[in-house]
Amino acid sequence: MDFIDLHVHTTASDGTCTPSEVVEMALETGLYAIAITDHDTVAGVNEAIGAASGRPLKVIPGVEISSVYDGREVHVLGLNIDHHNSFLLRTLSQVEEIRNERNEKMCSLLQKQGFDITMEELRQKASKTTVTRGDMGRLMVAKGYVRNIDEAFLLYLSSYSEHSCYVPRFRMPLEDVSKLITFAGGICSIAHPVQYKMTIEQYRKLFRSARRFGIKCVEAIHSDNGPGDQDKFTSLALEENLQITGGSDFHGKSKPDITIGTGRGNIMVPKTILNNIGITDI
Repeated sequence: MDFIDLHVHTTASDGTCTPSEVVEMALETGLYAIAITDHDTVAGVNEAIGAASGRPLKVIPGVEISSVYDGREVHVLGLNIDHHNSFLLRTLSQVEEIRNERNEKMCSLLQKQGFDITMEELRQKASKTTVTRGDMGRLMVAKGYVRNIDEAFLLYLSSYSEHSCYVPRFRMPLEDVSKLITFAGGICSIAHPVQYKMTIEQYRKLFRSARRFGIKCVEAIHSDNGPGDQDKFTSLALEENLQITGGSDFHGKSKPDITIGTGRGNIMVPKTILNNIGITDI
């Protein structure tokens, strides 16, 4: 009961396990606490809290929000947020509406190319709660328009495609995401820095800017880390007086090699991290 997992996804976004199922797995693993951090939604938090009620597991309300920094996509974890905060809920709803509008535009462009594809079909076959370009590509393959999903992206679904039907995706600036999470009472952590493939100096610049924007932490402990990555990100974070968080980035069957609490067998997140980042009220 001395370990936690501060990065867990459910069926509320792109995970394959319900919030209740995630709670059962965490209990079986013997975790002290988990954070439900679905992409751009807090829809799974209440169910998880209810499933853990009266049981030896703490559920921390959270969210993972996509942002843009210096032309790159950077994800931010919001930990211990007020998941009932009206401004947070309204903003996340607006982000979803913008993404739906983008999907409608891309679907219309595909139709103009002669493809019989509708938003209704895409919603029915969507792999996530929000339709993705991957869903569009899979439907094009199923209908025989392209040989495989790579061809769909090459010819139609990318900005560089010969017959591009691509519409740029909206992302909030990193500073705005930090302000949103902070306004909702949460603690911000730069998610999975290992995925950004930056140089040391680029990471330093990101972490320095993050601190200036009010972000307090870096997810230095993550399932995707290779040898030396945890030490590298911990050192870089501490240079900027940023605290450390850690999580598995559990998604269920869509990432079958990642187990809640232990990742790929390469992570252990001590519960003392909660005190370090100021979560003492759970």
